[in-house]
Amino acid sequence: MNIKVGKNGFFYAIAQGMLFGLVHVLIQSAVRGTAVSNETGLLIRFLVSSVVLLPAALRRIKQAALSKKLLWKTALASLGMLVTTLLLYASYRYISTGMGVTLHYTYPIVTMVISVLFFRVKLNWQMLLSITLSFAGIVFLCDMDTMGVSAALGAALALASAVTFSCYLLWTEHQNLNSLDPIVLTALISLFNSLGLLVYGGVRGSFSLALSPRSAVLLCAGGLVGVLAMLALTLAIQRAGAVYTSILGTLEPITSTVGGALILHETVRGPAVLGSALVVIAVVVATLSGRSKGQKESAAY
Repeated sequence: MNIKVGKNGFFYAIAQGMLFGLVHVLIQSAVRGTAVSNETGLLIRFLVSSVVLLPAALRRIKQAALSKKLLWKTALASLGMLVTTLLLYASYRYISTGMGVTLHYTYPIVTMVISVLFFRVKLNWQMLLSITLSFAGIVFLCDMDTMGVSAALGAALALASAVTFSCYLLWTEHQNLNSLDPIVLTALISLFNSLGLLVYGGVRGSFSLALSPRSAVLLCAGGLVGVLAMLALTLAIQRAGAVYTSILGTLEPITSTVGGALILHETVRGPAVLGSALVVIAVVVATLSGRSKGQKESAAY
């Protein structure tokens, strides 16, 4: 099976990476140094997404009924997204936001390996070069000097989130979920994640409703940006595939690193700058490779 890149697929793949990076910074800005838990912040984010998208999603479901089979597949996809989110935000208790996101971005390697082993995806040399550059950039971005004594646990949580997110991407692509309307799929995932967080936070007793006006505004903003990020992610998987989406989305750690430095006052050192440059080069290589491939396929017809 070859990877086919649809119209605007690269734009959506790059956009989702940058938007998700901004979401991390907004939510951490709201919860860090306050009594607000990560679970509360994430619940508000997904609730805002649900409220914004559900009216339009319900209208579209009435026009094209959703089968029970696709609904169950969507519920399982949302579980992958929920576990990924909880693991990643748990890692922020031990390592910086930029560090957590960059470790999370080993998932292109996981996605590639799973795709090659189980889905017979063929990768050209440009794509392999792009993945190598992405991985090298992530290694440089992970500046060990900035990590504390609990860094090993934080790193393990962030790396685990990479595995679960790879599973989410591939499940969405290979279980025909890309046949769903992007707004319907995003609304359902946001709704299922909200319900999952209510159960998880309720069992742990980790919810806090004592929000300051600043935290409330930041979390609502995170929810709105999250809507755009999830829509872009869904469209990217539909039009570019899971492998290209995972590689082009590596702008997320750059956004989180820069945002963490400017807004959260996290330390950024020389290796992080070099790592960011390598990631950008990887994105350019993947983009040029995909465009060249798309032009050849168009010429064949």
